[in-house]
Formats: sequence, C-alpha cells, structure tokens
Amino acid sequence: GIDYTHQFFGGPGTKKAYRSAVGIKTRRGAATTRIRDRRPRDFPTDVVIEGHDFVSKDDHPIDEINGHGSKVASNIRTIAPDAKFLAVRVCYTNVCPEAT
Repeated sequence: GIDYTHQFFGGPGTKKAYRSAVGIKTRRGAATTRIRDRRPRDFPTDVVIEGHDFVSKDDHPIDEINGHGSKVASNIRTIAPDAKFLAVRVCYTNVCPEAT
C-alpha cells in the first residue's frame, strides 16, 4: 500500500485524513477489526491513481503498518517526479495471506 493521504502523494497531509483512511479499531471478544468507509474520501489522488487492498478486500490500499510501500514509492517519485502509482496492499505485519 501507499499512504495516499500524505501530501507527497497528492493527499491532504493531515493526521485526520490518515486516521479516516486507516479506520478505527474495534474489539469484539478476542478479535480486533477496523471499521472504515468502503469508498475512501481522499482516494484516488493525482499521484496514486488507483489501487486495491487484497488483505482487507476493499479499495483502501493505505500503507497502515510499517511504511514500506510509501517509502518505496517516495524513492521512485524522487527520481521520477511525474510518476503515477497503482497502490496494491498484499501483506500485513510481516504476514502475507495465501493466494486464493
């Protein structure tokens, strides 16, 4: 994923926008889940033009754990400032789900 709420990627660059994109944590018994809008308000941007989150199975390809996707994308954008991105989130916290 990519943090498309960051100004470098065309987002508003606020904590509020990031929290809205990531969603809020809820706890039900032993499970913790995130609740977020099905259509993100700040996505797509002029830089991150499309994407999908295969972990959460929605259209929120937000980089919400370790920043890896955002770091790689920012390195690319430093070299190619006009680059556009298709953000795809396939792993979370060092775990990648099995392909189905």
